[in-house]
Amino acid sequence: MSIRAFSWSLTAATLCLTAAGAAQAQINVAMSVRDVSCHGGGNGAATATASGGAAPYTYYWPTIGVTGNSTGDQPAGSYDVKVTDSNQATVTKNVTIVQPTALRIQGLTGSNPTGPGGYDGSATVSVAGGTGTYSYSWTPTGGTAATASALQAGTYTVIVTDANGCTTNQGITLVNTVPAAPAVISSVAVPANGTYTSGQTLSFTVNFDKAVSVDASGGTPSLTLTVGSTTRHATYMSGSGSQYLEFQYQVMTDDIDSDGIVVRDLSLNGGTIRNDSVDAALPLHNLADTSGVLISAPPAPPAPPP
Repeated sequence: MSIRAFSWSLTAATLCLTAAGAAQAQINVAMSVRDVSCHGGGNGAATATASGGAAPYTYYWPTIGVTGNSTGDQPAGSYDVKVTDSNQATVTKNVTIVQPTALRIQGLTGSNPTGPGGYDGSATVSVAGGTGTYSYSWTPTGGTAATASALQAGTYTVIVTDANGCTTNQGITLVNTVPAAPAVISSVAVPANGTYTSGQTLSFTVNFDKAVSVDASGGTPSLTLTVGSTTRHATYMSGSGSQYLEFQYQVMTDDIDSDGIVVRDLSLNGGTIRNDSVDAALPLHNLADTSGVLISAPPAPPAPPP
C-alpha cells in the first residue's frame, strides 16, 4: 500500500476580505493519498489539510457526498474536495486514488507422476500483476516455491500472495500415468520356398502389433540369419512409422544352404525401434517356416587354361 503526499498553495476562488477590508491570505491545501492495496479493493483514502485563509475550515467531497477532511475508505477513482474557510472563501481541487494491476495466475502447468503411487509429479505456477514480490503456498502439500515437486496423483491448490497481501489461487489435478506397453512382434513373413542363387534378394517382413519408428542414425537394425554354417544379416530397408518393417538380404557367392536358412533374431546394432518412446520388444513370435528357403550359389568354376 502506498501513501502519497502533496500540497497546493491556492488563492481562494472567491475573493474574500478580512474585517479590515484587505484581501485575505491564500488557502493552502496539503493532500495525503493512500492508494488501494489490491485491485478492485476499497481501502484507498484521501485526506485534505487546509491552512492559510481564515480558520476554521469545512470540507466537502461532492463526488461521494462526504464531509470532513478525509474520504474514508474508498475504491480507486477521481475525487473532488471543496474547502471553505470562515470567510466563506472556497477552493475545489481534484485528487486521484489509484490501484495496482490485478494479481493473476498466468499459467499453471503440471507433470503427472509415473505409475500408481509415484511421487515424481510436479506443478509450476507463473504470476503477473499485483505489487512487489510474490510468495507461494501449495496445499495439501508442495512447499512454498513457484514449483511444487515430489507430488503424487491428486488435486493441488497454489495460493499466491503479493507484497500488499493480495491473494489469488488456482488448482491443478495430477493423475498417474502408465508407461506405454512396448510394441511386440506378432509374426515374421519369410521368402517363398525355393532355391535362391547369387544376386537374388531375400525379403522378410517383421510385423508388430502397433506402429513403430526406426532410428538408424546410430546403426541399422538387422535380422541375423544362418546360411549353411555362415552368419548373414538381412538389413532394415523401410517401414518406419508403420507396423511392418522390411528387411532384405542379397545372396552372396559361396552361400550354400540345402536344408533351409534359419532366422535367429532381430538386432538393433546401435539403432532403435520404438513406439511412443518405448523400446519395442524384439523376440520373434510366429516366425514362418524357412526349411524350404534354400540357397545354392556356388563359386563360378575356374576358367579353363588357355
